[in-house]
Amino acid sequence: MMGDSLLSRNHLFEISLIQLDSAQRLLERVYSRRLQRMHSPTSSSRSGAITSTSAINLGSHFLRGRTLVPVSKVRLNQRVRGLTANRQVGSRANENCKVRALHRILGIDPCYREHHSLSLQIEAEVLSLCGLDGLGREFWLAPIAALRWKALRAAALVDQIRLVEISGFRSVEYQAALIRGKLRRGQSISQILRVSAAPGFSEHHTGCAVDVSDLVELESRTFLTEAFELSDSYAWLVQNASRFGFTQSFARNNRHGIAYEPWHWFCGDRE
Repeated sequence: MMGDSLLSRNHLFEISLIQLDSAQRLLERVYSRRLQRMHSPTSSSRSGAITSTSAINLGSHFLRGRTLVPVSKVRLNQRVRGLTANRQVGSRANENCKVRALHRILGIDPCYREHHSLSLQIEAEVLSLCGLDGLGREFWLAPIAALRWKALRAAALVDQIRLVEISGFRSVEYQAALIRGKLRRGQSISQILRVSAAPGFSEHHTGCAVDVSDLVELESRTFLTEAFELSDSYAWLVQNASRFGFTQSFARNNRHGIAYEPWHWFCGDRE
């Protein structure tokens, strides 16, 4: 019976991954074609602008059978609404300028990027609503990360592991607000940057990072601590997260000088 159960679970994983890869490829094609049409000079929009109305038609959440189910709640990041097709060419340069300005205001070392060996993280342009997080807030991810996270969470549930999301997408401005709040509470900027990435360098900007907890931590309100590494949830993630494209970002004594974060997992390739 034990062998049959294990075989059944592995079979479920294989089916889940096959469906996930099919959905991902289809989503990428649909998203790419529609984004190209929206940027085309012959687009119905006179300025070539991307509007919040067109954002509803950008992608899908899940492949049900052979049908691509439309997303009911997909939005464009507020920061990029109304920008023209030339947006992609200058996005990294514009992001750099904004980040440098924020760093000056917050008192962050101009050489922060070099000292911490971190790459600039461009904000996600399209976000998919994945429900509510463990604190009752809207939980947004980039569409591909949303697909993979849902598959991962479902697979964990098969093994009786209940993962709880604490944080997904965070904008550059939101990250800056977090740091301002800590400064007001008397923390130094060096203390803050030991546990939080500077605005512009958080993987949460991409919509592909998830801070993970579980029901035990949520009930005791002790989430996002190193104690998470002792949980069954963390052990499951270490064994299985990579099958869904997620990896842990900040190990102990990492080269970035950021504190150990067993709860922080990223979906995708790092620069």
